[in-house]
Amino acid sequence: MKKLGAAFVVVLLLGTLLLAGLGRHGFKLGPIAWSWSPELALLEDLASRFLTDLKFKDFEQAAKYHTVLEQAKVDIPVLIERLFQVKPEFLNIRDFQVVRVELDPDGKRARTIFKSNVEFLNTAEGDKPNKEKQVEGILYWHKRPALEGVRRGDGTPAAGAGAGTSPGDGEVAIALPPGVDGEQWFMKLESSLHGLTERPADKR
Repeated sequence: MKKLGAAFVVVLLLGTLLLAGLGRHGFKLGPIAWSWSPELALLEDLASRFLTDLKFKDFEQAAKYHTVLEQAKVDIPVLIERLFQVKPEFLNIRDFQVVRVELDPDGKRARTIFKSNVEFLNTAEGDKPNKEKQVEGILYWHKRPALEGVRRGDGTPAAGAGAGTSPGDGEVAIALPPGVDGEQWFMKLESSLHGLTERPADKR
């Protein structure tokens, strides 16, 4: 009877650990991770990291999800202001969730759908708290040669328009995601800022 009870406790514990680490695209618990769809899991992780950078106003880091050529053009604070109709310093991204990841048939384009509850700072009036709203949006990605995300020692792109396609002296190396051979996912932020919808904020 004691053995049966001990076995039940072990099974219950293993089941709890399994549920705790189970995600949409695999299992992850501490250093143990396995995915039945590594590409989708990678894209969800990239989107979460990008949104985390926005939440903590790390716009320099947020720009690095683009190719080097696009990094020189993108202005994250301006784009965020255009999206939320408020200056970044008055925006508080309370939370977010990546709800779905989609790949096109050839595996070269993807999109990550997210929703986020945001707060507009300094909008409180009397007993009324700051204004809040929920937005839903899509981040678009495309798979490009990994060298398009690399800068040479002089700061110029290692690949792309106006750059050579082979490594040069002083090139800054990057680590490719596991399972990716010479290609990497990059964000197309301009297209990501269109088609966002607003919903009433979740009540806490």
